[in-house]
Amino acid sequence: MYHLELVYGYVENDDCGIYHAFEALDPNSKDTDYEEVAKELAEMLDTTPDDSCFNWDVMDIALPDSLVKAIQADAVNPKE
Repeated sequence: MYHLELVYGYVENDDCGIYHAFEALDPNSKDTDYEEVAKELAEMLDTTPDDSCFNWDVMDIALPDSLVKAIQADAVNPKE
């Protein structure tokens, strides 16, 4: 089974609700700078990592076999 790391950030405020931003990463990468990813997520949400309304975390996501097969098939026969 194939996996990815989903890094997610969210900003929550009473006026507008909760907004999310996501980044999918290779879980086998040794070069991931999570603080930098969090900064990028905060920028996507028009805030900064030190904003008390901003939070972020990482979770492991298993890719469905059907998606992996579709990616592999596209790698062999790319769609235009």
